[in-house]
Amino acid sequence: MKKTFTCGLLIAAAALTLTGCQGKEIREDVIPGGKLPAPDKNTKVDHLIFQEIFYAGMSTSYNNAKYSYDYDSYIRIVNPTNEEKYLDGLVLAISTFSSNTDWRMSETRKLMEDHFCTSKIVQFPGTGKQYPIKPGQSVLITASAFNHQQKTDDFIGNNPNSFDLSNADFEWMTPEQTKTEWDMTDNPKVPNMLSIVSENDYLNPNSASFMQVTVKASAIALIKLQTTTDSLRENKYRHHYVAMEGNGHSHQMASGYCVAIPQEWVIDAVSICPEEEFKTYNIPTSLDKGYRGVQKRSNEEISLYAGKAIFRKDDGRNYLDTNDSRIDFEVRPASMGPKK
Repeated sequence: MKKTFTCGLLIAAAALTLTGCQGKEIREDVIPGGKLPAPDKNTKVDHLIFQEIFYAGMSTSYNNAKYSYDYDSYIRIVNPTNEEKYLDGLVLAISTFSSNTDWRMSETRKLMEDHFCTSKIVQFPGTGKQYPIKPGQSVLITASAFNHQQKTDDFIGNNPNSFDLSNADFEWMTPEQTKTEWDMTDNPKVPNMLSIVSENDYLNPNSASFMQVTVKASAIALIKLQTTTDSLRENKYRHHYVAMEGNGHSHQMASGYCVAIPQEWVIDAVSICPEEEFKTYNIPTSLDKGYRGVQKRSNEEISLYAGKAIFRKDDGRNYLDTNDSRIDFEVRPASMGPKK
């Protein structure tokens, strides 16, 4: 995959999946009680939130060696309110900058105090009220809705440790990306999201999918745009950055473009980072003043984190949403994984 950065700025993305917007039942061994009851008048959260983010993937083996298989990444979004919400036109975005690298870039740092800087944006389809989420309902979003255990002629699939995502609610990959990047046929039963901005080519949003690689030290946000998608490519939102990390003869440099989204447009955001590697905030602290990750360090043995996801904490009635992922999220086995 073509990179925009000159010396290894990690930009990773996450995967999502929604199908006809019929609520999916959550496994009882992951969330007590299985399917969550509709929130009541005591519910404090008044907006859609991230319920589960599975970004680390499952493990697989080839020639007796273990590899990380992250093509089966997915996200759950839940409606914790007592009224119907709609996904139509909302976008998902991945932060441009990682939180485990302290990049020196004073102008961009100032911008990041009240903007979500992103280089990957995908948009839910719909004209306004085509994709409702009822109170208590969750939806599943992934790259491409297919069974990752099935036999294929490619590296994608053939993983007995993975699971079946063919009934996902949305695919963030377009049919063209599914064919070009994965050499597979798109699932016609699952709505595709629209690629708006890609870090690979600012002016060509179809050059790469939203979440082809894992988002192990980035943030993901659900956003309601207050402008047209075309205007995101205008100078008002388009920001050029130059960043440096390190001193002396050992340093990294990165340059490129990102979209600066005002923090007021963000519905929910989660910062992801290995637990022992956090160095700097990569989004406004008003959106998330903490972080959570399934790894302690990014170079961990695959078996220590494969199959794990971060989950929003809940008591069966209400969800935590303090805008601090250290408090609001915990690590558990992915809900799509095998039942114990």
